[in-house]
Amino acid sequence: MFDYPTVYNAVYYMMFRESKDEKIWKALIDATIDNDDILPLMYFRPFKMSRYYLEKVFPEMDLTDYIDKFFYAERYFNAAAMDTYLTYDNEYLEFKGFLNQKCLVYPIAFMTLHNTFNLHYVFYDQKIAINFHLKTMCPPF
Repeated sequence: MFDYPTVYNAVYYMMFRESKDEKIWKALIDATIDNDDILPLMYFRPFKMSRYYLEKVFPEMDLTDYIDKFFYAERYFNAAAMDTYLTYDNEYLEFKGFLNQKCLVYPIAFMTLHNTFNLHYVFYDQKIAINFHLKTMCPPF
């Protein structure tokens, strides 16, 4: 029996490694379904991402019960809440100005997809996004 923090880390690992091992994915899904606790909000994001990953990698897999475990977390999670915070920093506005004035491109700024993915500058028709991470967000340690 795995707890949510354990499955959280395993799900991230499996997606980053682009694992297509159906046996391991089934074990993680079963561990999530068998957990009687409600999925905590702080662990929600990789589970939601895994839904889209699994739907593409294993289209025949029944994920209904797995997705049902996200019900409460889905109601309270708001990925777009971070967007307002990001727009307060002038470096984001300066970078958008650089894209507009120097590169002559006009992206959609701060777009959220599936209430999961925050994308900073999006060229939707071209399926390109730039995530601009400030030095304050990426400490070297």
